[in-house]
Amino acid sequence: DDRWKSELTEEEYYVTRMKGTERPFSGKYYNWKEAGTYTCVCCGAPLFDSDHKYESGTGWPSFYRALEQQQSCSGTAEDKVECGESNVARNEDISHGMVRTE
Repeated sequence: DDRWKSELTEEEYYVTRMKGTERPFSGKYYNWKEAGTYTCVCCGAPLFDSDHKYESGTGWPSFYRALEQQQSCSGTAEDKVECGESNVARNEDISHGMVRTE
């Protein structure tokens, strides 16, 4: 845990290690328009391509497709989640009074 606190910003730690959420319409990548690949801040694995990003109106970056697993994460087993065909794990969340996938 101390390792992650020293390597990540406070917000990155909160979002990636504590299952937190940044405020809507506030994140660096919410309105990001540059072409490229979004990668995991913890292990560097490719997650999404900017071509698959869309405006969902939710205040967070939204993608209609995750990248297929093109490479394995460069981190250790504790850095990543085994995700099958993609480096993105999908979890149903009902904690905010609605059903959503994170």
